[in-house]
Amino acid sequence: MIKFLKTIFVSVVLMFAIMQIANATEQPITPETETPKEYQFKGLYWMQMPVICGRYQTVSDFIESKNYILVYVAVGRVGGKESGEPAFMIQEYITEDMSKVISVVTSPNMQESCIMYSGFDVQFKRSTKAKGTGI
Repeated sequence: MIKFLKTIFVSVVLMFAIMQIANATEQPITPETETPKEYQFKGLYWMQMPVICGRYQTVSDFIESKNYILVYVAVGRVGGKESGEPAFMIQEYITEDMSKVISVVTSPNMQESCIMYSGFDVQFKRSTKAKGTGI
């Protein structure tokens, strides 16, 4: 009898879980804040994204442990404007074999960094244009 009750209980739980998954609807994408004028373009908006964050040194240690090489550093500015105050630092890394990339954003006080994305199967576009200065 107890085995029968356990079977019924498990069946009910599984049916409930399956119904929850089947009834789940995709959440609509909505802007979190107003998009700055420079980036206003149909279909573009600010959003929250899942990223991996930690103390600056911890993220740096992780990147070093994976043998990534720093490619460039850039400054993100308030309002997305060149005249804005510095708001964060962007670092782009690549593996020595140039097959993987990782992008990191760091807070102005260098206390926290977030891995924004990592990419694989890197392809480069040939360009004769070069802008900026070396680090």
